[in-house]
Amino acid sequence: MPAAPASRAAGREVTPVELFRLLPAHFAAVLVCTLLGGILAFAAARLAPRSYQAEAQLYVAAAQEGLTSGYAELQLTADYQELLTSRTMLESVISTLGLSTDTAHLKDQITILHPADTHILRIVAADSSPQRAADIANALAALALDDLSARMGTPPRLVEQAAPPQCFSGPGAVFHAAFGAGIGFLLCFAFLCLHYLRDDHIYTADDLTRCLGSSPLACIPDATPRRLHTRKGGRP
Repeated sequence: MPAAPASRAAGREVTPVELFRLLPAHFAAVLVCTLLGGILAFAAARLAPRSYQAEAQLYVAAAQEGLTSGYAELQLTADYQELLTSRTMLESVISTLGLSTDTAHLKDQITILHPADTHILRIVAADSSPQRAADIANALAALALDDLSARMGTPPRLVEQAAPPQCFSGPGAVFHAAFGAGIGFLLCFAFLCLHYLRDDHIYTADDLTRCLGSSPLACIPDATPRRLHTRKGGRP
């Protein structure tokens, strides 16, 4: 009794060249999947809410001088970095700007950055409105100059106010379209490879040998009738 048909990959090694030959053989399907992925990603990027980032910068320096001033300035900068996102500061920003949000959501919109080997604090605020993003960053910087400086005893200096950004942050729709097209291409290619490897149909003598476990004695040629092309005189 012959064994059950095995998959195409059973008992032999499938080369990458053999798999890549599937692409020209299924060019239409690959093209449709690639275009579909790019179009869907482009549409999703255009319909998704955009986020704008505005940045204000502060310079924090310690009042004392001497060998320990460098460490004191770094420590003071770290303190300001932590206090700027405290609940009291966030509630003050919400009250000043009249925002309809809570402190947890506002904290997610704010990022305080401290570049290495500097005494600069970068207050970055993100929002769906470019003007509101700039207002949030400037409100935090103003509170740092007034409220926090009175508590810490060392006022920072304003380096740069935040301005409303002209473009949204993050990659554009073209990048998303290219990324989506690549995903569509890879998914289609993966499906073709999986279908090819799991195919148990017999197409060639090698497939028959793999299925039966022995070489066939002979191969019968294809007897499908073919149409004969006739000449102009009506003769074949």
